[in-house]
Amino acid sequence: DISIIKIMAPGDEKEILKAGKALIESDRLQIVIALNEMADIWEFAQILKGYNPSYKLFLRYYGGNLFPNEYVLYAVNGKSE
Repeated sequence: DISIIKIMAPGDEKEILKAGKALIESDRLQIVIALNEMADIWEFAQILKGYNPSYKLFLRYYGGNLFPNEYVLYAVNGKSE
């Protein structure tokens, strides 16, 4: 069984989420998305919450002060099972 999906596909994130909609809705997967554009945060958050309203969303920054590497959006199932 798949429990987590990590998406690192610059520019194709929305298409991947749309293609996996049924799987995300039915299996309540945890999603990890490496963000390339900070403007994408809100759009991805809306898409994920639309698929699974119980998702809790977290944003994490990986990098240093001199060389920022990436921001990552986590969607974790908020329901305890």
